[in-house]
Amino acid sequence: QLPSFSRLESMRETLCSLVLCNTLFTGSDLSTIFQLKKLRHLDISMLPPMRGENKRRPETTVYKIMEELPALVSLDVGGTKIGDHLYRDVTKVHLKPCIPYRTGDRYLKETPPRKLEFLGLYNCEGCELMDIYSLADTVVGYTGEVQLLASLTYYMNRATPLMYIVGQARQLQTVHNLSCPQRLTTLLLKVLQSHRRNRTIIEEVTANLFYLSSTYYTTCSKQQKNDIITELIISIETCQDMKYVVRNSLVSLFHFDIPGDVIFAFVKISKVILNTLLKYHEDDDIGRHAIHFCNALVCSVQFDMKREASKVGFVPIIVKIIQMRLEANMHDEILEVLWGTLWNVTDETPENSWTFINLGGLQLLQDCFAKFPDEPELHKSIMGLVGNIAEVKEIQPLLVNSTLIQLFCELISKESPNIEIAYNACGTLSHLMSEGLWTIDQPKQEDVISIMTTAIDSWEIDSNRNINYRSFIPILNLVESEVPVCIHWAVWAFRNLCGQDDRYIKMLLKENGREVLSLVENKNVGENTKEMTRWLLQKLESYSQDLNNQYHLHSL
Repeated sequence: QLPSFSRLESMRETLCSLVLCNTLFTGSDLSTIFQLKKLRHLDISMLPPMRGENKRRPETTVYKIMEELPALVSLDVGGTKIGDHLYRDVTKVHLKPCIPYRTGDRYLKETPPRKLEFLGLYNCEGCELMDIYSLADTVVGYTGEVQLLASLTYYMNRATPLMYIVGQARQLQTVHNLSCPQRLTTLLLKVLQSHRRNRTIIEEVTANLFYLSSTYYTTCSKQQKNDIITELIISIETCQDMKYVVRNSLVSLFHFDIPGDVIFAFVKISKVILNTLLKYHEDDDIGRHAIHFCNALVCSVQFDMKREASKVGFVPIIVKIIQMRLEANMHDEILEVLWGTLWNVTDETPENSWTFINLGGLQLLQDCFAKFPDEPELHKSIMGLVGNIAEVKEIQPLLVNSTLIQLFCELISKESPNIEIAYNACGTLSHLMSEGLWTIDQPKQEDVISIMTTAIDSWEIDSNRNINYRSFIPILNLVESEVPVCIHWAVWAFRNLCGQDDRYIKMLLKENGREVLSLVENKNVGENTKEMTRWLLQKLESYSQDLNNQYHLHSL
């Protein structure tokens, strides 16, 4: 049943705005509308899902409407034939032969009687016309970036057309470089904030943010980055049952500097991603992205967030997931990165090491070695974690048991494609021996020392290793011990690292490494240890001299 337009006649001298979007009316009703000479805004659009009504509207034109309503400045005829029939095809003629043909360019049928401030042509062919902006200052349509931005702004609070517009914005990004990516980003964030319960819109907007954050990251201000990250976190948290949204949002976060860009929301984002990991750890795609993100949060040398991580249950959740995957007999990249994350989060952070111990971590790592005995990447991450734990003096006595020591010896003796497993096992044993904690009968300390020495001497001194130290103090403490094999391992570590990266030479100088290493010459150690120490002292002296020369040069 069509609405009655009779009451409009009484408002002909006062009515300024009339919205009849998706409302059916007749030609007679249109005549009534034409009597509203004070009308400034008219919306007679037929937008989705009303598209099935076959764009039904009484026969008229934009020009006729503008002529009948002289005060009109804003007109929306989106989704109607009125917005289609605005054009004429341009015809050109071939020189040889003289045959006319259509170029595909379309222009307005006639010169507009005046120019509108706003014209809504969404889902109408009229928005494609070459000279459409001679008819209105602002045109809402689907042709190009400017019209889509205008469409997003105009239909911000109308979910149905908005779903289509956001989808078209994503398609636009895949084929064109944007002129105003910041403007599009701002509008999309506003869309998310306004339509948090509309699943289709959330899916489309997060897909848009994936492309925007990937392509235009460098053009975003700090505040805009914060806004994007905040909305992505909210989307992950509130849409846990929508795998597409969770995945898109997670992958989009990797386009930012982690953890630098997310420090402002570290606690919130950590909780959300950890909960996501707990829910999706069996999903190869989402689980893998989630654990890699957790690892990125705590592995930065520049931003030390390990103590903050202890406040959000980082270690307990990761330990719980490891236990679940062990029970399911699941070994994959996710399990390796779970252990790698524990390795990073315990680095020089005793509180996290204690949490791991109190959760039964020592038994957990033994179970993992027993269940997956031939997985070197997994073993490397576990032994990296053990190396961190062994640096905590209060925990060291807990590591001195026959089962663990025997396990470490087996790992040292076992052939491996890289030295990291044996390196960390030797480091762990060095910390235990240097403190005089050997209280077990088997294996015997002298046998373990022999195994360690043989292994250390077999390593290539120039081995390239993917490892990051933030401090050398725990290793320097070993140099000051009286146990030759502990000193030997520590000196080899310095010699290897300083031979690869000058930043480690700088770190040694800063932490009084030269003074500590100078004591080795008078200790009861092998000639090989002393030769490596002399090389280090010479390197430190040369580096220090270069720094002094640079200082004097700049001061001249």
